[in-house]
Amino acid sequence: MIVKLFIMALVLFLPLSTLSAANADNANPPKITSVQQITSGPYSVGDIVTFKVGYEGGYPGIKRIHIVLGCVWNSYSPGGIIGNFIGWEKQEKITAYSGNGLVSGYVAPCQQSEVQPSFIEITDETGLRATLNLEELKLNSSLKLQINKSDLLPTPIGEIKPTKIPDEVTLGVSSKLGLNQVFALPRLTKSGAPLSFRTMTKRFCEIDWETFQGDLGGNLRTLSPGICAIRVDASPSDKYENPTIRTDKIIKTSKSGSVILNFTVSKTSKSKR
Repeated sequence: MIVKLFIMALVLFLPLSTLSAANADNANPPKITSVQQITSGPYSVGDIVTFKVGYEGGYPGIKRIHIVLGCVWNSYSPGGIIGNFIGWEKQEKITAYSGNGLVSGYVAPCQQSEVQPSFIEITDETGLRATLNLEELKLNSSLKLQINKSDLLPTPIGEIKPTKIPDEVTLGVSSKLGLNQVFALPRLTKSGAPLSFRTMTKRFCEIDWETFQGDLGGNLRTLSPGICAIRVDASPSDKYENPTIRTDKIIKTSKSGSVILNFTVSKTSKSKR
C-alpha cells in the first residue's frame, strides 16, 4: 500500500516536460520539408519579411517555429550576443503573415546589404524538434534578403556626427478617448524611423496587429474606463532627433527614444475609427 501511494505521488509531481516526453510520438517526429521567402525585396526599414516553413509529422501539432536571422525583428527577437531571431508560437492568432508555417518580422536599420537565415527550428507540442543549419540553408539561395541602405545607421567611426534633424509623428489620437474606439497607429516616423507601441496594462486598452505579434504600429483599442498607458519606442539615430509625438498635445520623447503616453478612456462610447 505504501509503495502504491509513493508511485501515485511521484506521478503527480513529475514535471510536465517529462510527461510530454513520455507521450512524444517518436514514430512521427516533426520534419522540415521546405523553406520559402514568400515576400520579396529589396527591403527597406519597416518592410515586412515573411517565410513559410513547410513541415510534416509532429504530434499533436507544432508548438513553435524559430528562425535565426539578423536585421529582421518581431516580439521574439532578443538581440544580444546570441543574435536575433524571429519566432511564432501556437497561441498567436492566424493571419496572412502568421501561422500555418508562416513566420514574419519587420526590417530594422541594418549594416548589412544582404542577410541569410542561419538556423531554423520547429518544435512540436511534445518537445520533439527538427532543425536546419546554416550549411543546409545556404543551399537555398532564394532565402537571401536584399536590404536597402538606411540613413538611420550609426555614423562610421572616424566621421563627425551630423547636426540632428527634427523628426515627428502624428498619432491621430486624442488624449481623451471613449469606449469601443479603434485607432490605427503609424509604423514609422516622418523620417522613416520604426515605431513600436506596447500597452502597460490591458485592462483599459490593448494593442493588436493584423499582421503578426510584435509588429510595428498596430491597432489601439479602448476597452474600459480608466487611464490607457502605452509605451512608444522610436529607433534612435545619429541623423534625426528623437521624434516629437503629436496627439492633441505635443510630447517630446526621452533621450532613449521612449515615452509613456496616458490616454483617458471615458464611459462614453464613440464610433470606431
